[in-house]
Amino acid sequence: MYDDYVDALLLDANMQQSLAQGRKISSIFIGGGTPSLLPIAQYQRLFSGLRSCFEFAEDIEITMEANPGTLEHAPFAQYLEVGINRLSIGVQSFDADKLKVLGRIHDPVQALSAIRAAKAAGFTRVNVDLMHGLPQQTMNEALNDIQMAHDAGATHISWYQLTIEPNTVFYRSQPILPDEDNLADIEQAGQALLQQLGYSNYEVSAWAGESDKPCRHNINYWQFGDYLAIGAGAHGKVTIDCHADRGSAPSKESDKSENDLLAESGIYRFSKSRLPKRLCRRYRDGNIQEHSKRTKNGWLASNRYR
Repeated sequence: MYDDYVDALLLDANMQQSLAQGRKISSIFIGGGTPSLLPIAQYQRLFSGLRSCFEFAEDIEITMEANPGTLEHAPFAQYLEVGINRLSIGVQSFDADKLKVLGRIHDPVQALSAIRAAKAAGFTRVNVDLMHGLPQQTMNEALNDIQMAHDAGATHISWYQLTIEPNTVFYRSQPILPDEDNLADIEQAGQALLQQLGYSNYEVSAWAGESDKPCRHNINYWQFGDYLAIGAGAHGKVTIDCHADRGSAPSKESDKSENDLLAESGIYRFSKSRLPKRLCRRYRDGNIQEHSKRTKNGWLASNRYR
């Protein structure tokens, strides 16, 4: 099973080599599912294959997400050996009751042990994911989570407010959440504590400690940088090198059709100001029937946030 999935990842990567357009890979983010379940031998295969497809920057940042419930016997030192140099541990809370409500498989002891074991093995960059605004959570409980993460050795904290999404257990059965005033108080007090503990806020929910730095993956994403999508459920965004900037003289026209470019890139979204030249013309000159068809097929979409 592991062999088949890593084979599929490498096939995915091989098909996207041209999209890197000669650029060095500066960041890899291995997200969940639960990538900490993948055996170390498979990570060796994965990174060997990726290096044959792409050129890695010398200071590449490689982050692996991890569930504390799977890290009891994790080979932290071997993770470092294969190139993983940053861990993101999904703790969410150090309160046993809150973890049970969230349906997490770990307990507070496992969460603390995972952070400490990673640091002891030599990881100098360890992010801890925490949620606030949890069902019936008090301010003291929320602040205690931050303090415990810091005391355990977290060099970076991602502090998110719980949001209730459709088609989830909480959506179907609404829990008792802190009201808006309490949420605002928790948010302000939490930010003050993070600053007091030496963490710097560099995007909405991300706080880098004094011994750490902002996550390169986060920065790239928030600045609308390019990133490839490799693996089941992954999504990416790539700027095609041959394009026409609105309001400027068009650069050279690609020999490939817009359909070829989009097919090569899989499911990607393009900045509306940097679309391939032929695609710009086609959408500019197309009639309403064509646009409706493309929208229905997912080729066009409006974005009310931009």
